[in-house]
Amino acid sequence: MKRLGFVLLFIAVAATPALAQVHGGGMNASTGTATSTSTVYLTIPGVVGIDVETDVTFDLTSYVSAGGTHADGSACAANTFPPLPGCAGSARYDATASDTTTGAPGATPTAGNVWVSVFCNKTTGTLDLLTYVDATWTGGTPGPVTTDLRTRRSTANNTPGAGNAALTHLTTSPTSIGVGTLGATFGWTRVDQYIDLDVLNAATVTWTAGTYDTLVHFRIQKS
Repeated sequence: MKRLGFVLLFIAVAATPALAQVHGGGMNASTGTATSTSTVYLTIPGVVGIDVETDVTFDLTSYVSAGGTHADGSACAANTFPPLPGCAGSARYDATASDTTTGAPGATPTAGNVWVSVFCNKTTGTLDLLTYVDATWTGGTPGPVTTDLRTRRSTANNTPGAGNAALTHLTTSPTSIGVGTLGATFGWTRVDQYIDLDVLNAATVTWTAGTYDTLVHFRIQKS
């Protein structure tokens, strides 16, 4: 009789699905289908990213003056080296080459434009694009200072309109370049920038022959 009582108790437990459901399981005592669930959690980090794919070259050997004087001493003829007599203002030079990494997605920008792409998936805060330039050149002192470089937003491949509307001299500390809030979150988006060289007080600069380089930094941040 004790053994029979044990068997009856076992059957009673097996036929009571409520006891199994307490632990998240599904059970059907007949020939039907039993179902249970598992919760899946997904955490996505907030990410901002930036990718710059272009190097810019200013080769002043391509700008050799044919002679003569500039009538307005407050400004200098563009793309003329050395600056003409009478030049007392700034001398502006356009890039002679822009090398974009082979395989960069999207169209290669035109000369002087830098391929820049940004990413953000954060929905709160202010998203800014900033830029700055190293304080020195490598290879020595060419004459023009690094902050004679200027940037503005490219007229193509810049859907959000990020960057300065007008050419603005770079600084040596991170500075917002007129973008403010880029608006809603987005996937990778081109915000190409244009760079030129605007040498202030060109007539007083001591130009030193050689090849020099410096780094222009682009930064995106969410605050």
